[in-house]
Amino acid sequence: MIRKLLTSTAMLACLVLSCGQNYSDKSVADALAEKNLTPVRGSVAATSVAPAVAQSVPPYGEAAGAGDVQDWQGVHTTVPASWLAQKPSSSMRLAQYLVPAAHGGESASLAVFAGPMGTIDDNVSRWIGQFSQPDGSDSAARARRWNLDGESGVAATLVDVSGTYAGGMGADGRTDSYRMLGAIVTAGGTTLYLKLTGPAAEMADLEHPFEQMIASMRSS
Repeated sequence: MIRKLLTSTAMLACLVLSCGQNYSDKSVADALAEKNLTPVRGSVAATSVAPAVAQSVPPYGEAAGAGDVQDWQGVHTTVPASWLAQKPSSSMRLAQYLVPAAHGGESASLAVFAGPMGTIDDNVSRWIGQFSQPDGSDSAARARRWNLDGESGVAATLVDVSGTYAGGMGADGRTDSYRMLGAIVTAGGTTLYLKLTGPAAEMADLEHPFEQMIASMRSS
């Protein structure tokens, strides 16, 4: 009797799921539901995808995977793929990334700090003050500053400045033809300071990815 019951059940399941030549593009669960049948627990594969989980920082030396979400003190952001996480060079840095050179020169680097550390204007002025111009002109007059307001309540002030960088790697601590993209981000109770610096030739390709990263920020 039990064998007959199992055989009948198997035949019914085969008919419902369109075994053999009668192919159906319906899922197993939908096909069973049309026949008022309930699948055995665990017999139907889950089709939902687990949501992305925010990570602190990927393992040092590894690239951020496409779509990986980083968590910087409750502020979630998507770091561009291929940017390599590094061990911060100082305790003041929350995170640090190396941006591989695309034009055969020196790589750019991103440093992330947590604040607050003074007013927005004070920090912007300090960043611009780290640059001088070969012709002696005013760096502030050549710098660009703009605001970016995210849909999730994240507000950011961005700055773009170039010239001779006083914090560079040259013999005298100065590097010519350098550029900085900076951002001061306020999200909830967290303030972040991001400095992306590198040779002007490399930085030309990084303005859009940097702004996209800032725009992707969400407060948890």
